[in-house]
Amino acid sequence: MTVIHKIHRQVGRNVAGPDDHERPQNAEQAQAAPPGHFLSAELQSDCARFLEDVHTLVRRREQEAARLDARL
Repeated sequence: MTVIHKIHRQVGRNVAGPDDHERPQNAEQAQAAPPGHFLSAELQSDCARFLEDVHTLVRRREQEAARLDARL
């Protein structure tokens, strides 16, 4: 059971991804308009809100992972 638990804790930690891209450090940079061309202001607003929700979720997961690592 311990082996499976260790494997599950490591899932997603060594995933290749866009780590070399800078992440916005403040709310002003995160609030910038999303990239691309939109058919309407409503669609652009929806996309921006979705991206902000994703960023918030990623921050929460990173904080939770750090908290769990600190406990070990």
